[in-house]
Amino acid sequence: MRVVPVTNKSRYVALIAMALILVSQPWGQTVLVSIGTWMIFFAAFYDMMKAFRMRFTRPSAIVLFSILILSLFSLVAAAGFTYKSFVALFCFWEIPIFLQFSTQNITRNFAKKVYYLFLGLATYYLFLALSPLAFNYKGPYGIVQLSSLTLGYQNPNQTGMYLLVCFFILLGATTFFEEMKWKIIYAAASAVVGILIILTDSRACILLAIGYTIYYIFFRKNSWPALTAILTKIAFIIPIAVFVFIIGFQQTSQNIQLLGEVFDTGRFAIYTDVFKQYNFMEFVLGSFVEYRYENLHNAYLSVFATSGIFVVVFFVLFLRGRFLEIHKNVTRCYQQLAYIGLLMLIVHMSIEAAFFTAGSVYAISVMCLVWISSQKIND
Repeated sequence: MRVVPVTNKSRYVALIAMALILVSQPWGQTVLVSIGTWMIFFAAFYDMMKAFRMRFTRPSAIVLFSILILSLFSLVAAAGFTYKSFVALFCFWEIPIFLQFSTQNITRNFAKKVYYLFLGLATYYLFLALSPLAFNYKGPYGIVQLSSLTLGYQNPNQTGMYLLVCFFILLGATTFFEEMKWKIIYAAASAVVGILIILTDSRACILLAIGYTIYYIFFRKNSWPALTAILTKIAFIIPIAVFVFIIGFQQTSQNIQLLGEVFDTGRFAIYTDVFKQYNFMEFVLGSFVEYRYENLHNAYLSVFATSGIFVVVFFVLFLRGRFLEIHKNVTRCYQQLAYIGLLMLIVHMSIEAAFFTAGSVYAISVMCLVWISSQKIND
Protein backbone atom coordinates (compact mmCIF):
# COMPACT_ATOMS: atom_id res chain seq x y z
CA MET A 1 0.00 0.00 0.00
CA ARG A 2 1.40 3.38 -0.97
CA VAL A 3 1.21 5.96 1.81
CA VAL A 4 1.51 9.65 1.07
CA PRO A 5 3.17 11.34 4.05
CA VAL A 6 1.39 14.26 5.66
CA THR A 7 3.58 17.33 5.93
CA ASN A 8 4.31 19.21 9.13
CA LYS A 9 2.35 22.28 8.02
CA SER A 10 -0.88 21.43 9.84
CA ARG A 11 0.96 20.49 13.03
CA TYR A 12 2.80 23.81 13.21
CA VAL A 13 -0.40 25.73 12.51
CA ALA A 14 -2.16 23.79 15.28
CA LEU A 15 0.64 24.45 17.80
CA ILE A 16 0.64 28.19 17.06
CA ALA A 17 -3.15 28.27 17.34
CA MET A 18 -3.11 26.46 20.69
CA ALA A 19 -0.58 28.94 22.08
CA LEU A 20 -2.65 31.85 20.76
CA ILE A 21 -5.79 30.56 22.50
CA LEU A 22 -4.07 29.84 25.81
CA VAL A 23 -2.34 33.23 25.89
CA SER A 24 -5.43 35.23 24.85
CA GLN A 25 -8.17 33.50 26.84
CA PRO A 26 -7.41 34.85 30.33
CA TRP A 27 -7.52 38.44 29.09
CA GLY A 28 -10.87 38.04 27.35
CA GLN A 29 -9.44 38.49 23.85
CA THR A 30 -12.30 36.67 22.15
CA VAL A 31 -11.24 37.70 18.63
CA LEU A 32 -7.80 36.11 19.07
CA VAL A 33 -9.35 33.02 20.65
CA SER A 34 -11.71 32.72 17.66
CA ILE A 35 -8.81 33.09 15.23
CA GLY A 36 -6.91 30.34 17.07
CA THR A 37 -9.96 28.09 17.04
CA TRP A 38 -10.48 28.52 13.30
CA MET A 39 -6.77 27.90 12.67
CA ILE A 40 -7.16 24.52 14.38
CA PHE A 41 -10.31 23.81 12.35
CA PHE A 42 -8.43 24.51 9.13
CA ALA A 43 -5.44 22.43 10.27
CA ALA A 44 -7.73 19.43 10.82
CA PHE A 45 -9.57 20.05 7.55
CA TYR A 46 -6.22 20.33 5.73
CA ASP A 47 -5.14 16.96 7.16
CA MET A 48 -8.37 15.35 6.05
CA MET A 49 -8.16 16.80 2.53
CA LYS A 50 -4.52 15.74 2.14
CA ALA A 51 -5.51 12.27 3.31
CA PHE A 52 -7.86 11.77 0.36
CA ARG A 53 -4.74 11.06 -1.67
CA MET A 54 -4.27 7.94 0.44
CA ARG A 55 -5.97 4.58 0.03
CA PHE A 56 -8.45 4.01 2.84
CA THR A 57 -8.04 0.30 3.33
CA ARG A 58 -6.74 0.41 6.89
CA PRO A 59 -9.30 -0.63 9.54
CA SER A 60 -8.74 2.59 11.52
CA ALA A 61 -9.60 4.70 8.46
CA ILE A 62 -12.80 2.72 7.89
CA VAL A 63 -13.82 3.17 11.54
CA LEU A 64 -12.95 6.89 11.35
CA PHE A 65 -15.20 7.47 8.36
CA SER A 66 -17.96 5.52 10.08
CA ILE A 67 -17.69 7.99 12.97
CA LEU A 68 -17.74 11.00 10.65
CA ILE A 69 -20.69 9.80 8.56
CA LEU A 70 -22.83 8.53 11.45
CA SER A 71 -22.28 11.62 13.60
CA LEU A 72 -23.13 13.84 10.62
CA PHE A 73 -26.27 11.76 10.07
CA SER A 74 -27.20 12.34 13.73
CA LEU A 75 -27.00 16.07 13.13
CA VAL A 76 -29.04 15.83 9.92
CA ALA A 77 -31.67 13.63 11.59
CA ALA A 78 -32.01 16.15 14.41
CA ALA A 79 -32.54 18.95 11.87
CA GLY A 80 -30.15 21.00 13.98
CA PHE A 81 -28.57 23.03 11.18
CA THR A 82 -27.15 25.86 13.24
CA TYR A 83 -23.71 27.43 13.34
CA LYS A 84 -23.13 26.15 16.89
CA SER A 85 -24.13 22.62 15.92
CA PHE A 86 -21.67 22.47 13.04
CA VAL A 87 -18.90 23.90 15.22
CA ALA A 88 -19.65 21.33 17.92
CA LEU A 89 -19.59 18.54 15.33
CA PHE A 90 -16.26 19.60 13.87
CA CYS A 91 -14.76 20.05 17.34
CA PHE A 92 -15.70 16.42 18.01
CA TRP A 93 -14.15 15.36 14.71
CA GLU A 94 -10.79 17.03 15.40
CA ILE A 95 -9.28 14.37 17.67
CA PRO A 96 -10.10 11.40 15.36
CA ILE A 97 -8.93 13.31 12.27
CA PHE A 98 -5.65 14.40 13.83
CA LEU A 99 -5.08 10.93 15.28
CA GLN A 100 -5.57 9.28 11.90
CA PHE A 101 -3.74 11.71 9.62
CA SER A 102 -1.30 13.77 11.69
CA THR A 103 0.92 11.13 13.30
CA GLN A 104 3.20 10.33 10.37
CA ASN A 105 6.85 11.32 10.07
CA ILE A 106 7.11 12.98 13.48
CA THR A 107 10.75 14.02 13.90
CA ARG A 108 12.83 14.43 17.02
CA ASN A 109 13.29 18.07 16.06
CA PHE A 110 9.52 18.58 16.05
CA ALA A 111 9.22 16.89 19.47
CA LYS A 112 11.87 19.28 20.78
CA LYS A 113 9.81 22.25 19.59
CA VAL A 114 6.79 20.90 21.43
CA TYR A 115 8.87 20.75 24.62
CA TYR A 116 10.09 24.32 24.11
CA LEU A 117 6.54 25.53 23.54
CA PHE A 118 5.32 24.02 26.79
CA LEU A 119 8.25 25.48 28.71
CA GLY A 120 7.10 28.85 27.42
CA LEU A 121 3.51 28.09 28.46
CA ALA A 122 4.69 27.08 31.94
CA THR A 123 6.46 30.44 32.25
CA TYR A 124 3.26 32.16 31.15
CA TYR A 125 1.18 30.18 33.66
CA LEU A 126 3.55 31.29 36.43
CA PHE A 127 3.12 34.90 35.27
CA LEU A 128 -0.67 34.50 35.41
CA ALA A 129 -0.41 32.95 38.88
CA LEU A 130 1.36 36.10 40.09
CA SER A 131 -1.08 38.43 38.30
CA PRO A 132 -4.44 39.84 39.50
CA LEU A 133 -6.15 37.25 37.30
CA ALA A 134 -4.90 34.30 39.37
CA PHE A 135 -8.17 33.58 41.21
CA ASN A 136 -10.64 35.39 38.96
CA TYR A 137 -13.88 33.74 37.93
CA LYS A 138 -16.20 35.37 35.43
CA GLY A 139 -19.69 34.28 36.43
CA PRO A 140 -23.20 35.46 35.52
CA TYR A 141 -22.87 38.36 37.97
CA GLY A 142 -19.44 39.53 36.90
CA ILE A 143 -15.92 38.75 38.05
CA VAL A 144 -15.50 37.31 41.53
CA GLN A 145 -12.51 35.95 43.43
CA LEU A 146 -12.37 32.23 44.16
CA SER A 147 -10.24 30.32 46.64
CA SER A 148 -9.22 27.96 43.80
CA LEU A 149 -6.69 28.95 41.13
CA THR A 150 -8.14 29.83 37.71
CA LEU A 151 -5.29 31.82 36.08
CA GLY A 152 -8.08 33.84 34.45
CA TYR A 153 -9.54 30.87 32.55
CA GLN A 154 -13.21 29.94 32.82
CA ASN A 155 -13.04 27.75 35.93
CA PRO A 156 -10.53 25.83 38.09
CA ASN A 157 -11.27 22.49 36.39
CA GLN A 158 -10.45 23.93 32.97
CA THR A 159 -7.27 25.45 34.38
CA GLY A 160 -6.37 22.10 35.95
CA MET A 161 -6.77 20.35 32.58
CA TYR A 162 -4.49 22.81 30.80
CA LEU A 163 -1.90 22.51 33.57
CA LEU A 164 -2.15 18.71 33.65
CA VAL A 165 -1.01 18.27 30.04
CA CYS A 166 1.72 20.84 30.61
CA PHE A 167 2.90 18.88 33.68
CA PHE A 168 3.02 15.59 31.74
CA ILE A 169 5.09 17.12 28.95
CA LEU A 170 7.48 19.06 31.20
CA LEU A 171 8.26 16.09 33.44
CA GLY A 172 8.72 13.86 30.39
CA ALA A 173 11.13 16.41 28.91
CA THR A 174 13.62 15.69 31.71
CA THR A 175 14.28 12.34 29.98
CA PHE A 176 14.38 13.84 26.47
CA PHE A 177 17.19 16.36 26.93
CA GLU A 178 20.70 15.07 27.60
CA GLU A 179 22.23 18.29 28.95
CA MET A 180 21.93 18.61 32.72
CA LYS A 181 20.93 22.29 32.56
CA TRP A 182 17.82 21.42 30.54
CA LYS A 183 16.96 18.56 32.85
CA ILE A 184 17.10 20.95 35.82
CA ILE A 185 15.09 23.64 34.02
CA TYR A 186 12.32 21.23 33.03
CA ALA A 187 12.27 19.55 36.46
CA ALA A 188 11.87 22.97 38.11
CA ALA A 189 9.16 23.99 35.63
CA SER A 190 7.24 20.75 36.21
CA ALA A 191 7.45 21.30 39.99
CA VAL A 192 5.99 24.81 39.60
CA VAL A 193 3.16 23.55 37.37
CA GLY A 194 2.52 20.70 39.84
CA ILE A 195 2.04 23.25 42.63
CA LEU A 196 -0.34 25.24 40.43
CA ILE A 197 -2.38 22.09 39.79
CA ILE A 198 -2.78 21.59 43.54
CA LEU A 199 -3.96 25.21 43.89
CA THR A 200 -6.76 24.60 41.37
CA ASP A 201 -8.39 22.10 43.78
CA SER A 202 -9.29 20.01 40.71
CA ARG A 203 -9.43 16.55 42.27
CA ALA A 204 -9.04 14.54 39.08
CA CYS A 205 -6.08 16.61 37.89
CA ILE A 206 -4.36 16.40 41.27
CA LEU A 207 -4.77 12.62 41.48
CA LEU A 208 -3.60 12.07 37.89
CA ALA A 209 -0.58 14.34 38.44
CA ILE A 210 0.30 12.29 41.53
CA GLY A 211 -0.16 9.04 39.59
CA TYR A 212 2.04 10.32 36.77
CA THR A 213 4.74 11.35 39.26
CA ILE A 214 4.68 7.89 40.86
CA TYR A 215 5.07 6.29 37.43
CA TYR A 216 7.92 8.69 36.64
CA ILE A 217 9.77 7.86 39.85
CA PHE A 218 9.40 4.07 39.83
CA PHE A 219 8.84 2.94 36.24
CA ARG A 220 10.33 5.44 33.76
CA LYS A 221 13.69 3.63 33.49
CA ASN A 222 12.07 0.35 32.53
CA SER A 223 10.51 -0.28 29.14
CA TRP A 224 7.72 -2.77 29.80
CA PRO A 225 5.53 -2.99 26.69
CA ALA A 226 3.37 -5.66 28.31
CA LEU A 227 2.64 -3.40 31.29
CA THR A 228 1.67 -0.40 29.16
CA ALA A 229 -0.47 -2.64 26.94
CA ILE A 230 -2.36 -3.81 30.04
CA LEU A 231 -2.68 -0.22 31.27
CA THR A 232 -4.14 0.73 27.87
CA LYS A 233 -6.88 -1.85 28.16
CA ILE A 234 -7.63 -0.85 31.77
CA ALA A 235 -7.73 2.86 30.93
CA PHE A 236 -10.47 2.41 28.33
CA ILE A 237 -12.60 0.38 30.76
CA ILE A 238 -12.40 2.89 33.63
CA PRO A 239 -14.91 5.43 32.18
CA ILE A 240 -17.45 2.59 31.86
CA ALA A 241 -16.65 1.28 35.35
CA VAL A 242 -17.07 4.73 36.93
CA PHE A 243 -20.39 5.23 35.12
CA VAL A 244 -21.69 1.83 36.31
CA PHE A 245 -20.49 2.49 39.86
CA ILE A 246 -22.23 5.88 40.12
CA ILE A 247 -25.47 4.55 38.59
CA GLY A 248 -25.49 1.18 40.36
CA PHE A 249 -24.15 2.26 43.74
CA GLN A 250 -25.61 5.72 44.11
CA GLN A 251 -25.61 5.80 47.90
CA THR A 252 -22.06 4.53 48.17
CA SER A 253 -20.75 7.01 45.60
CA GLN A 254 -22.38 9.83 47.55
CA ASN A 255 -20.87 8.67 50.84
CA ILE A 256 -17.28 8.27 49.64
CA GLN A 257 -15.15 11.32 50.36
CA LEU A 258 -12.41 12.22 47.87
CA LEU A 259 -10.14 15.17 48.69
CA GLY A 260 -12.80 16.76 50.85
CA GLU A 261 -15.79 16.26 48.52
CA VAL A 262 -18.16 13.41 47.80
CA PHE A 263 -17.15 11.14 44.93
CA ASP A 264 -20.41 11.69 43.01
CA THR A 265 -20.80 15.53 43.13
CA GLY A 266 -24.08 15.47 41.16
CA ARG A 267 -23.05 13.07 38.42
CA PHE A 268 -25.82 10.57 39.20
CA ALA A 269 -28.43 13.21 38.33
CA ILE A 270 -26.56 14.22 35.16
CA TYR A 271 -26.20 10.61 33.99
CA THR A 272 -29.80 9.60 34.64
CA ASP A 273 -31.22 12.75 33.02
CA VAL A 274 -29.87 11.55 29.69
CA PHE A 275 -31.96 8.39 29.77
CA LYS A 276 -35.21 9.67 31.28
CA GLN A 277 -36.76 10.83 27.99
CA TYR A 278 -34.82 8.67 25.52
CA ASN A 279 -36.79 6.54 23.09
CA PHE A 280 -35.37 3.97 20.67
CA MET A 281 -34.49 6.50 17.95
CA GLU A 282 -32.65 8.75 20.39
CA PHE A 283 -30.79 5.70 21.73
CA VAL A 284 -29.61 4.98 18.18
CA LEU A 285 -29.10 8.56 16.91
CA GLY A 286 -28.71 10.59 20.10
CA SER A 287 -30.16 14.03 20.65
CA PHE A 288 -27.83 16.40 18.82
CA VAL A 289 -29.88 19.55 19.32
CA GLU A 290 -30.08 19.06 23.07
CA TYR A 291 -26.50 18.03 23.89
CA ARG A 292 -24.02 18.94 21.09
CA TYR A 293 -21.20 17.03 22.86
CA GLU A 294 -21.54 19.15 25.99
CA ASN A 295 -19.62 18.05 29.06
CA LEU A 296 -21.74 15.40 30.79
CA HIS A 297 -18.76 14.55 33.02
CA ASN A 298 -18.11 11.33 31.12
CA ALA A 299 -16.82 11.50 27.56
CA TYR A 300 -18.44 8.22 26.50
CA LEU A 301 -21.79 9.48 27.75
CA SER A 302 -21.34 12.87 26.05
CA VAL A 303 -20.78 11.17 22.69
CA PHE A 304 -23.65 8.71 23.21
CA ALA A 305 -26.10 11.42 24.28
CA THR A 306 -25.28 13.51 21.20
CA SER A 307 -24.84 10.96 18.42
CA GLY A 308 -26.13 7.62 19.69
CA ILE A 309 -24.87 4.16 20.51
CA PHE A 310 -23.12 3.32 17.21
CA VAL A 311 -20.99 6.47 17.18
CA VAL A 312 -19.80 5.98 20.74
CA VAL A 313 -18.91 2.32 20.07
CA PHE A 314 -16.96 3.23 16.92
CA PHE A 315 -15.36 6.16 18.76
CA VAL A 316 -14.04 3.97 21.59
CA LEU A 317 -12.87 1.28 19.14
CA PHE A 318 -11.07 3.90 17.06
CA LEU A 319 -9.31 5.51 20.02
CA ARG A 320 -8.28 2.17 21.48
CA GLY A 321 -6.98 0.91 18.13
CA ARG A 322 -4.97 4.07 17.46
CA PHE A 323 -3.54 4.06 20.99
CA LEU A 324 -2.42 0.45 20.67
CA GLU A 325 -0.83 1.28 17.31
CA ILE A 326 1.02 4.24 18.83
CA HIS A 327 2.09 1.99 21.70
CA LYS A 328 3.95 -0.30 19.26
CA ASN A 329 6.31 2.57 18.38
CA VAL A 330 7.06 3.61 21.95
CA THR A 331 10.73 2.75 22.42
CA ARG A 332 12.29 5.66 24.30
CA CYS A 333 11.74 6.80 27.87
CA TYR A 334 10.25 10.19 26.93
CA GLN A 335 7.87 8.48 24.49
CA GLN A 336 6.77 6.07 27.18
CA LEU A 337 6.03 8.94 29.57
CA ALA A 338 4.05 10.80 26.89
CA TYR A 339 2.05 7.64 26.23
CA ILE A 340 1.29 7.19 29.94
CA GLY A 341 0.06 10.79 29.90
CA LEU A 342 -2.32 9.85 27.08
CA LEU A 343 -3.67 6.94 29.10
CA MET A 344 -4.27 9.28 32.03
CA LEU A 345 -6.30 11.56 29.77
CA ILE A 346 -8.43 8.53 28.89
CA VAL A 347 -8.94 7.95 32.62
CA HIS A 348 -9.85 11.64 32.91
CA MET A 349 -12.71 10.92 30.48
CA SER A 350 -14.43 9.18 33.41
CA ILE A 351 -15.31 12.46 35.09
CA GLU A 352 -14.86 15.15 32.39
CA ALA A 353 -15.47 15.08 28.63
CA ALA A 354 -13.61 18.10 27.27
CA PHE A 355 -10.34 16.44 26.26
CA PHE A 356 -12.06 14.18 23.73
CA THR A 357 -15.22 16.05 22.74
CA ALA A 358 -14.57 19.80 23.03
CA GLY A 359 -11.88 20.01 20.34
CA SER A 360 -9.62 23.00 19.59
CA VAL A 361 -7.08 23.63 22.36
CA TYR A 362 -7.99 20.35 24.06
CA ALA A 363 -7.48 18.45 20.81
CA ILE A 364 -4.01 19.89 20.30
CA SER A 365 -3.13 19.24 23.95
CA VAL A 366 -3.92 15.57 23.38
CA MET A 367 -2.07 15.58 20.08
CA CYS A 368 1.11 17.02 21.63
CA LEU A 369 1.35 13.85 23.73
CA VAL A 370 0.50 11.75 20.67
CA TRP A 371 3.18 13.44 18.55
CA ILE A 372 5.85 12.90 21.18
CA SER A 373 4.94 9.27 21.83
CA SER A 374 4.71 8.43 18.10
CA GLN A 375 8.00 10.11 17.07
CA LYS A 376 9.87 7.72 14.79
CA ILE A 377 12.44 9.60 12.72
CA ASN A 378 15.65 11.13 14.08
CA ASP A 379 16.75 14.13 12.06
